[in-house]
Amino acid sequence: MNDGVIQIGESTGNRTGERMRRGLIIVAENTGAQTGARMIAGTVIVLGTCGPQVGLSMRRGSILLAKAPVTMTSTFNECGEFELSIIPIIRQYIGDFNKILARSLDIFKYTRRWCGDIAYGGKGELLIADRRD
Repeated sequence: MNDGVIQIGESTGNRTGERMRRGLIIVAENTGAQTGARMIAGTVIVLGTCGPQVGLSMRRGSILLAKAPVTMTSTFNECGEFELSIIPIIRQYIGDFNKILARSLDIFKYTRRWCGDIAYGGKGELLIADRRD
């Protein structure tokens, strides 16, 4: 993928967003193993669960996960907890074509951030929703 938006209303298989360069992919349910593998840039949002090895060999880009993966790739470092100011902007952008999907992004107001893949420069990020009730 080089640019644009892809919205997927169901689950996807392995390697969703592999080698992405730009753009946005939103998966309403689950993804398989190696989501965002070898990503160069762009954003992947997963509103369900994801398989192992998320972000394997990614250089840059962001992967937003509603739920933490069962195992974290060892080449990612935890970087703390953040309140994301970009979420309202993404929500407004997505709301232009899917208001229901846009509302589901509210779970990402607070996130735990993991930086990596440090074996490939460490400029990518995994943002895992930190739900506060």
